[in-house]
Amino acid sequence: MDNPRTIRAGVDERRRSPRRLLRGSVKIEIRTSGNSDTGLATATMLNLSESGVACRVPWDDVDRLRTGESICVLFSLPETDEPFDLPARIINITQAGTPGTCVIGMEFLFGNDDDCQQARLRAALNRECPTKAT
Repeated sequence: MDNPRTIRAGVDERRRSPRRLLRGSVKIEIRTSGNSDTGLATATMLNLSESGVACRVPWDDVDRLRTGESICVLFSLPETDEPFDLPARIINITQAGTPGTCVIGMEFLFGNDDDCQQARLRAALNRECPTKAT
């Protein structure tokens, strides 16, 4: 039986692009969107794609996060230390297998003016996690 705090996204809202596991631990800061930029949680990134990110969040921080909420995520990728501050929307909050944590899935909200941000992320992902040759 699901925990009452667990919220699952529809299949159509998940896995729009291949996810990549990253080498090393990546911390991600989840903040409110808008002018206040209030910190909501500090999490550990689990995987990253061009369209979104999943991270493990301490249970104590989950009460400040809501599915459908627009937020900002701040992180740097290992080996590049290239900072990203991206708008996103929380898609999924699921109780994690690790006691005291939840897994949060977020979709990036790139607008028409964010082509440069998308290109930077794509390039950083390709440098960090090269695609296997077939």
